[in-house]
Amino acid sequence: MTSVRFRSAGRPDAPILRPFMEAFYREGGFEWHDEVSRALDSLLADPNLGRVWVIEEAGEDVGYVALCFGFSLEFQGRDAFLDEVYVAPHVRGRGLGRAALAFVVTEAGRLGVRAIHLEAAGGDPRLRDLYESLGFRERPHPFMTRRLDP
Repeated sequence: MTSVRFRSAGRPDAPILRPFMEAFYREGGFEWHDEVSRALDSLLADPNLGRVWVIEEAGEDVGYVALCFGFSLEFQGRDAFLDEVYVAPHVRGRGLGRAALAFVVTEAGRLGVRAIHLEAAGGDPRLRDLYESLGFRERPHPFMTRRLDP
C-alpha cells in the first residue's frame, strides 16, 4: 500500500463525495436519489451527527468512510454506525479498506464512541473476515429496520 491519508470532509467536499457515493449505492444494489444527497449535506454540516473522511492514496481521492453517531444505554454512551465505506475499484486490494476501518476505530475512540456497529455484507466472506480481523463480532440480536416517513 502506498501512502494513505484520511481527510476530514466538510461541505466543500460534497462534489467529491457524491460520485463515490453513487458508485457505492450502485454496486450495493441500493437506490440513489436526491434524499441521499441531502442527507450527506446534513451530515457534512453538523459534526454532532457524525463524521465523513475522504480516503486519499498518493494524493488522489479514492473513496470515503462515514461514521454516524447515536446513543446507547446498553453501551453506556455514544455509539456509532460505520455507515458507509467505499474504495474505488482501481485501488482495491491494496489494504485501503482495512486502513480506513482501523482509522475510524481509532477516531471513534477519540470522539468518545463506546461501540461501533456495522452491517456485514452477507454475500462477501472476504469482507466478513476483514471485519472480524479488526475486532467486530456478530451479536445475537440482528438489526431490524422500519423506515419512518419524514
